Amino acid sequence: MKSAVPDADLLAALSLDDKVRLLTGADNWSTCPLPAIGLRAMVVSDGPAGVRGVTMDERNPAASLPCPSALGATWDPLLVQALAAALGTEARSKGVTVVVVNAGMPVLMPWADEVAAVGYAWLPGQVMGAAIADVLLGQAEPGGRLPVTMPAAEADCPVLHAVPEDGRLEYREGLLVGYRGYDRAGTQPRFAFGHGLGYTTWAYESAAAGGPALVPSSLVPSLDGALGVTVMLRNTGRRTGREVVQAYVEPPAAEPGRPLRTLAAFTAVTASPGEQVRARLTVPARAFARYDEAAGDWVLPAGVFTVRIGRSSADLPLRLRVTSLSMPNGAGGPPRSRRRA
Repeated sequence: MKSAVPDADLLAALSLDDKVRLLTGADNWSTCPLPAIGLRAMVVSDGPAGVRGVTMDERNPAASLPCPSALGATWDPLLVQALAAALGTEARSKGVTVVVVNAGMPVLMPWADEVAAVGYAWLPGQVMGAAIADVLLGQAEPGGRLPVTMPAAEADCPVLHAVPEDGRLEYREGLLVGYRGYDRAGTQPRFAFGHGLGYTTWAYESAAAGGPALVPSSLVPSLDGALGVTVMLRNTGRRTGREVVQAYVEPPAAEPGRPLRTLAAFTAVTASPGEQVRARLTVPARAFARYDEAAGDWVLPAGVFTVRIGRSSADLPLRLRVTSLSMPNGAGGPPRSRRRA
């Protein structure tokens, strides 16, 4: 429970000895408790060298596992998976069920099913410890969302070969980078693009367009039209939380080499327990157009677009239909569109 006393006041209430104790710790693995301000002792778990308990002796042994850099140097995914499973088993036996990943790019997590929760810390800098402590103790909402896709296996990655040949690097994946490649291949990732959990749950109840879909007066890079979308959702949990609402656009027809859907808009909302909240998104006209290399211009395909709405690229429970009436370039004026909910 977060203290009602401001952090600055808590810090001012600490004596010099208290501050030194917090910096040095009670022993190798525990922080010092400060009952006067309601701070309990916390046990630090050193993942690469095994899972530590309150004590470390012959009655409470801990496995000593290789550090991640040593494992990576083996280039042996089966070895990594075996050691990760051993770490997960030991963590559960000691009551440690949360793993914090400190990395700056997608990584394989074959052990993810062995633990209750995974926190992705990225590269947070000098105050990493305080920030992670706030999240783990429930004082702060883990409100981030994945800007990348976490693969279930290395072979699932859409882009595996990025080494130049004869001084030339071919982008064979074309537009199918990241979640677009996973969607096109029908591959289930470990964690989808846009995914992220907090300390509450949400129900997506309805979505509606806030007016006719706007189409720009000309298909040039300065596209200025937009489609307003209103999403109603409800906090169904027991505490205040933050949710990132995402909208993805699907073209009227699937085309080889093109994404099935693309992220077009997103926004964040906050709601208290049981509260219904309105999220407003603006889907730009560019999201409905595509660049035609042969014509050297942006074109708007005719037909029915689908706008899917949800909390990640793989969890999209709501949808809207947008009908586009397009005319060829130079054939009597700009394309028009109309909405069909």
